[in-house]
Amino acid sequence: VATVTFDDPARVRKALAFKPPAIVIVDGASFPSIEPSEMPSLLAGLPPTTVRAVWGTDTPYGASVIGELASKRAPFTPLDRREGVAPIVDLVRARRLAP
Repeated sequence: VATVTFDDPARVRKALAFKPPAIVIVDGASFPSIEPSEMPSLLAGLPPTTVRAVWGTDTPYGASVIGELASKRAPFTPLDRREGVAPIVDLVRARRLAP
């Protein structure tokens, strides 16, 4: 498992085009300088097998990202910070077991 962070839309597009990851996590608790309205287009080119998770759905930024993704009918997995990191660990484990 390797993690990479980006807070610039151009860098996100470049990284996602290079090699689509198994999981993308948008951090709503420590949000990047990317407008929520940009998230659907940034994540649109990912294959259906990529999990698109939004951490911090209880924050204003996280809720805005969820709203934007939902309005575009884009797939996403909401993750509430109050549940701790266990859901993220579960996602990583599940993707590592996937063929």
